[in-house]
Amino acid sequence: MSQITIHDLCKSYPNRRKNRRTEKDQEPNTQIGVLDHVNLNIAPGHLTCILGPSGCGKSTLLMIVAGFDKPTSGEVIIDGKLVTGPTSDNIFVFQQGGLLPWMTIYQNVELGLRHMQEPEEKRDKIHEAIELVELEGFQDHYPGQLSGGMKRRAELARALVINPKLLIMDEPFSGLDFLTRLHMREEVVNMHELFRKTTLLVTHDIDDAIAMSDHLIVMTDRPSRVRMEHIIEPGHPRNYEKDKEIAELREEIFFTLGVHYAV
Repeated sequence: MSQITIHDLCKSYPNRRKNRRTEKDQEPNTQIGVLDHVNLNIAPGHLTCILGPSGCGKSTLLMIVAGFDKPTSGEVIIDGKLVTGPTSDNIFVFQQGGLLPWMTIYQNVELGLRHMQEPEEKRDKIHEAIELVELEGFQDHYPGQLSGGMKRRAELARALVINPKLLIMDEPFSGLDFLTRLHMREEVVNMHELFRKTTLLVTHDIDDAIAMSDHLIVMTDRPSRVRMEHIIEPGHPRNYEKDKEIAELREEIFFTLGVHYAV
């Protein structure tokens, strides 16, 4: 389990827009601010969900934590070490999906253990990960033969087989139908309660965040800051229709995000 400290993190990108419409746009070295002095402490073993308006920099924040991008200023420290690049201790499940279509599910999961020398131990770990996400019997199928939810489960198997200290997921339920999304939400929660790995997850869905997270973070619009944090008491399932505190939290998040009604 990893502890994450994000200190005074800022990120901006050069404004590369070619068609300058005003004299102000023609100023040299103009920057587009994405993250603005973000400070967070994420406890070991917590499942942390990050909410925020579209385009506010949530995915950028994940990429910096994972070491795939560098901040303009500030720092990310994981387990006392400054993040300077990707590491096998931190596994990223991308929003677009990362299964290789020419490999079977077994081969895709095996990618995470490609450096393991002992073949029997490797085989056991792969089968254990595939069974964990309930894909036994589909290990010889190719990604194109699976549904969207099954592909997501295969990606989770590939991530978990490495036994990472930190699991990072960017919109892991995007593109899934409603029922599949609910099943995936349940599976992620169950796996988190089983392994208690520090998990950082970006979502646009308020109900997903409330149902899953131990630590809930709401970001402002770009350039993004932390606008709200809330630690949710352990215990699942959570039902905002029956639990007054959860209902009030849900309504507060809607208001924080600028939506003055909860649907």
